[in-house]
Amino acid sequence: MLERNKEQAIASIDLGTYGCRMIVGVTAKNNSHYKIISRFSQTVKLIVDNAGDLSSASRSRLMRSLQQCHSILCKFNITNYRCVGTAACRAVQDRGNFIKSIKDETGINLEIITPREEIELAALGAMSVFAKNTKVKFIFDIGGGSTEFGIFVYTNHAPKCVAFASLPYGILTLNPFATPDSKKTFSDHVRTVVQDMFSGCSVAHNINSVQAITTSGPLATIVTLNEGLTGYHGPNIHGLNMQYYTILHWIDKIEQMGSEEFSRAYGISNAMMSGLSILRGIVEATKIPIYISNTGVRDGILKSLFTERRLNQ
Repeated sequence: MLERNKEQAIASIDLGTYGCRMIVGVTAKNNSHYKIISRFSQTVKLIVDNAGDLSSASRSRLMRSLQQCHSILCKFNITNYRCVGTAACRAVQDRGNFIKSIKDETGINLEIITPREEIELAALGAMSVFAKNTKVKFIFDIGGGSTEFGIFVYTNHAPKCVAFASLPYGILTLNPFATPDSKKTFSDHVRTVVQDMFSGCSVAHNINSVQAITTSGPLATIVTLNEGLTGYHGPNIHGLNMQYYTILHWIDKIEQMGSEEFSRAYGISNAMMSGLSILRGIVEATKIPIYISNTGVRDGILKSLFTERRLNQ
């Protein structure tokens, strides 16, 4: 069955600052939908210095991951794919040579996207958790090197971005061991950015009629803990929502214990703990339930490729 559908396979690669993720989908015979047949995920932790140069260790991790992605493309005979780079790739000074070196060493064509394109793809990928009775969506993604926010209106079976903001901070660029005062200062800044975003968006003035969704690891971690789970349970928590006061309870608990001690006790990376200051600011600004989506940018890419294929046939 798989061999017969090889030529119909499509793939998406999300080269993020923290991880490289890939999914492969196969379209059905009637071209009405697609199903995921292969997944790949690997931590890359891309560190770019102030001069815009990628560290040698980061470069090695990146190339190894994309070489594996290329092997998967070859395995399924895929020519219809899209590979996007986000915050760390945007920070690279010589993008032309960077993209060329990736093509030469891995065979992958990399496209570096803007922060707005990133949140638009995340929104497209998170559509499976959209509540039908809520037209306006607030979607945010706390990534490895940046955080994107978007207010979307869901019309004609697709999300349209009507307000957008981005901060150059993520789980790899914040200090998990920062002092309480510095964490509060940062959370206050995030809260102001989100509040300004809502106040300037006419369709989102009634915040209680907005559905908030995140594709972010920090909230996924809290939801996992709240459900009494250990390890990775992305598919199991997909679509769950949590009240803002419960989220704040967990953030307070983690910060009181200390990120390092909490990380050891619950087996959670310090990197994920770094995003709590961002999450606190968002939650304090909105004070509404937040839904967790296990699907994001990579799923949005695949969905857009599938839609494009349907329109061209």
